[in-house]
Amino acid sequence: MKYWLWPPFILFALWWLVRGGRPATEKGTRPYPKWVINLSLVLSVTVFGFLLGTSPNPPEGVVDLFRALADRSSDIGVRALILLFFSVLAVIGTKLICGWGCPFGALQELLYALPILHRAKSAQLPFLATMLFRTILFAVFLLLLLGGIGRPLYDFIDPFQLFDLKFVSWSVLLAVIVFLALALAVYRPFCQLICPFGWYSWFLERISLFGVRINRRRCTRCFGCAHACPLEAARGRLEQWAFQADCFSCARCLRVCPAAAIDYGPRWKKLDEAPPRRLEP
Repeated sequence: MKYWLWPPFILFALWWLVRGGRPATEKGTRPYPKWVINLSLVLSVTVFGFLLGTSPNPPEGVVDLFRALADRSSDIGVRALILLFFSVLAVIGTKLICGWGCPFGALQELLYALPILHRAKSAQLPFLATMLFRTILFAVFLLLLLGGIGRPLYDFIDPFQLFDLKFVSWSVLLAVIVFLALALAVYRPFCQLICPFGWYSWFLERISLFGVRINRRRCTRCFGCAHACPLEAARGRLEQWAFQADCFSCARCLRVCPAAAIDYGPRWKKLDEAPPRRLEP
């Protein structure tokens, strides 16, 4: 049941980012009202988390496939299909399954949105450092798994066990406490520093069908989107970095552009080629 609920949820998120959140507006109104995404995040935590339980989840899709490969399990095909399912959802819109559909990601997002610790939230973790850390962690996971040394590394820091309210070890409970506490000041710390699917889906972002687009003819380089973005994603797109940070399709950058030079749309069509939007930010 849980699998079939995800696609319509992700398609709603895609519709809202591409069209629904940007209606024809009158002067003085703002696109992308926060309450819509906050309600969607609450639904993700409630439905995909506490109501439907720990499993399945996107990180488990990666871990279980490699576990099955290492064990030469008979369910390798099933595990591959599960990872493919999450991969397709990630490709439809830039990391939409992570940004909107992942219950632990949504919980971190909600905690980060609380109006506290503003000064701490102004700092962004350097993407190259977080990507390097996730890569090293994933390499260690593979080495231990292929070496047959105990349970997979991620099992000891799996925060998704929170949704069953059962923790297999003290390290998991500690990980949940640490990640949720950090989320008050750091944007999605588990996603940025640990999540194997987050690491894997960064590569899928390169081929995502929909995502943030910048009309460089309109852009005034005020860097308002870069300041609004909790990561280095908006700045990387503005400056066209070779290695751009994760984008979680949070819509923060889409709310703030004074020149209507940024939107969320089909990535195979540059925004410069699209007709101008009649939008008053």
